[in-house]
Amino acid sequence: MVIWRTTRSGRDRIAVYLEDNVRLERPGTTSSESTMFIDLISRSGVSWEVRHQAIDLTPKPDPLFDRALVRRNALKRVLLQQTQFVVPGETEYAPELVSVQVQPPSRNLRRIQFRQRSALPFTVHSERNMNTTPPEQVTVITGGVILLVENVGEMGTIDLAADRIVVWTESPESDEWGNLDDKFQSRDTPLQVYLEGNIVIRNGDNLILAERAYYDVREDRGLMYDAEIRAYIPEVDGTLRIRASRLRQQSQKSYHAQNAWASTSQFGRPGYRIQSSDIFLEHIYTSVNPWTGLGPNAIDPATGAPRIEEVPWITSWNNTFLLEEIPLFYSPQISGPAEDPNIPLRSATFQQDRIFGTQFNTVWDLFKILGIDEPPNTEWNLLVDYMSERGPGFGTSGDYAGVDLFGLPGPFRGKGLGYYQYDDGRDNLGLDRRDLIPKDRNRGRMQLYHRHDVPGYVTLFGEVGYVSDRNYLEQYFENEFDEYKDQETLFGIQQHFDNYAWSILARPQVNAFENTTEWLPRGDLYALGEPLFGGLLTFTSHTMAGYGKLRRADAPTDPTDISTPLPFVANVDGAVVMSRNELDLPVTVGPFHFVPYVWGEAAYWGEDLTGSSLRRYVGSAGARASVMMWRVFPNVFSPIFNLQGLAHKMVFDADYSYIDSTEALAGIAQYNEFDDNSQERFRERFITNTYSGMIPPQFLARPYAVRAGGATSVTAPYHELVDDLQVLRMGWRHRLQTKVGPPDRLRTRDWMTLDLEASYFPDPGRDNFGETFGLLGGRYKWQISDRNSIVGNATYDLFDGGQEYWNAGVLSQRSARGSFYVGVQQVKGMAIDSQILTGSFTYAMSPKWVSTLGTAYDLAEGQDRGQSITISRIGADFVVHFGFNADVSKNNAGVAVSVEPLFGPFNASTTRLSSLLGMQ
Repeated sequence: MVIWRTTRSGRDRIAVYLEDNVRLERPGTTSSESTMFIDLISRSGVSWEVRHQAIDLTPKPDPLFDRALVRRNALKRVLLQQTQFVVPGETEYAPELVSVQVQPPSRNLRRIQFRQRSALPFTVHSERNMNTTPPEQVTVITGGVILLVENVGEMGTIDLAADRIVVWTESPESDEWGNLDDKFQSRDTPLQVYLEGNIVIRNGDNLILAERAYYDVREDRGLMYDAEIRAYIPEVDGTLRIRASRLRQQSQKSYHAQNAWASTSQFGRPGYRIQSSDIFLEHIYTSVNPWTGLGPNAIDPATGAPRIEEVPWITSWNNTFLLEEIPLFYSPQISGPAEDPNIPLRSATFQQDRIFGTQFNTVWDLFKILGIDEPPNTEWNLLVDYMSERGPGFGTSGDYAGVDLFGLPGPFRGKGLGYYQYDDGRDNLGLDRRDLIPKDRNRGRMQLYHRHDVPGYVTLFGEVGYVSDRNYLEQYFENEFDEYKDQETLFGIQQHFDNYAWSILARPQVNAFENTTEWLPRGDLYALGEPLFGGLLTFTSHTMAGYGKLRRADAPTDPTDISTPLPFVANVDGAVVMSRNELDLPVTVGPFHFVPYVWGEAAYWGEDLTGSSLRRYVGSAGARASVMMWRVFPNVFSPIFNLQGLAHKMVFDADYSYIDSTEALAGIAQYNEFDDNSQERFRERFITNTYSGMIPPQFLARPYAVRAGGATSVTAPYHELVDDLQVLRMGWRHRLQTKVGPPDRLRTRDWMTLDLEASYFPDPGRDNFGETFGLLGGRYKWQISDRNSIVGNATYDLFDGGQEYWNAGVLSQRSARGSFYVGVQQVKGMAIDSQILTGSFTYAMSPKWVSTLGTAYDLAEGQDRGQSITISRIGADFVVHFGFNADVSKNNAGVAVSVEPLFGPFNASTTRLSSLLGMQ
């Protein structure tokens, strides 16, 4: 290198010329060049550390210094050409740099380099054209060439490669273009390039492929034919492809494609794409959210001003969405961020079975269909379905989240679904309900959940849950009907602070075919664990008051749909008031913990099951106790069972309670539901199809809940479920624990657990059908390793016909590859006797194939209960599911094919196999 140092006006200037393997490192970037010239200016001075110094100072010819001087003088000439007014004494200085980072010497000087594209040298013909003003230099290069132009706008360097190129530029005073050495010229100098054959243009993060192209370097504009642009989108860590018969670059970051298609697929001609007459790709610089136009995205902490963001944006006209070569959708205009591929189809499923016939279900993005900008954290779908045995269906679904809704501060979130089904078929719900006539052919549902957390620990919440008829959910959304919460319509507000909480809600009855209590309105107040007298006592309380209208479900419209009303539900209404309060006296004596307690309740119902008003007072006294024992075996070691030491911990616990009530539970209406609608529906059929209209008292739901202590807690949501009872509940709980993990980060893990429980009833004739002991239970789990375990549990009663329930199974959980389970379950009691063998697995067979299987077989009756199997093909752009299922109860079998996208914003969580695909 050659270094010049000058000092003037308190500033040091360092000019450096470098050659051979030059590397310039700046914060965030590193540049490597064959030669480089840099100008630096500093107000704080320059210090030198000389490690070697030449002794012979006799001047000698130095080619390096000569080349450095030529480069420095060339820079001065370029700078002087741009100056109309010169200040004496300042012409040798470059503009002072504000940043302390190293900067190139001049932003007005560009460098041009020519490189061979292959091992074969290229051919050059260059001549000066005197027919233009000023004269023009025309250079023709064939044989494959790479043209590098440095210091071009914001992109820095443009890389143009082609089999043949023609270069036009302003002719220098001497013919320097014949040898194609590195050229330096002002950025204002015209430089135009025509390219042919296997064209590759790299401009920043964009890559352009074409067969013919014209590029104006000075204007940052170009025209390409049979071209494709690949734009990297950092938001999705992927590439957007636009293929066009003609592609026009209008500026460094603005493109116009004609007769084009766009896709994020990397296949040559992708199976999905948007075909458009015109596609515009540009960048928007804004401090306003481009989705909503509602204020700044973020504030720059250094300036306090809104932060300007650069958003790549696509606008397209006359759009047709093609899946393979099949047109599925047309839109006159689509506009949105480039990270979204703007493909409106979210998923498509084809199914065939005996209940619904041939089915074609699709989910579409409504924002894209309507050409509306999508708000952040919002999804809005259009559902379009057809079933050959039932009819067409359509609806909309979505979810949303945000902060400060309509000026109300705090985060909010919600989701909704609205669906209409025209149904000219019959319902098949299994066994004795395989041919039910719907109440009406027009069926559907509406569902909405909303929650808003506002300052002061206050939450506003609301739900809308409308269903057209009794059997619609069970037929069309069976999994949701069986496992999700009930469809309710309610609105309310709640607040919690420290150990206090209150809530107010209103709930009307919308679905008359379900057992529902209307609350018009209801309020609750809780105080939990409040210390009294310096912590000597602990106080817990729950008080509620409301006007309740209990409504029994309407009878089924089809007489073959068996249903018997539940005995504890009637059409009654009136005020419901309750207050339950408990005092605890915690005491510790050595290793023993005692908590004597008393609680009392006062309750009022405007109407009981007979229509009369009812007052009830309940008192309870008892004590809870526990003691822990343990022993450590530090020398137990087994690599097979993954043991590094062993600790056995045992806890003996007991809870004795005596409850006395002034009113029997049998006469109290159940205003507070304790079962989901699906369980209530099962009980309504269970009464007739299993017990011929009279359930044995051992299997009555409410007495069982009383015997099990389901509502003895002060905060129990169904305070009705208490009655006269005396019981001692006992537990013996075991934990075998070991250490796992690396030696420097060992952690404690339960290697084996066993919980044993039993209840003793001093008055067995009244409380436990003549048996002193009952509710015998156990839960067992052996965690053999982090991924393999054996599980089991059981519940038994000793009286005649009592419940005998148990299950045992083996679970292997391999998070990276899948899971496996096989187990046996028994349910037995009087007229019921069932042993079911179940098995399931989910397994990633390879990076491209995933399989799932579920099966059930009734060992007691020797009958198959059903199977389901799904094979999933994981592609670059889609996950395709192939499924088969059989349901013996419904005498139904079916096949299904489902397509889920993996591109753009869909690849994060939409697929049902996201845990196996690494998309959690």
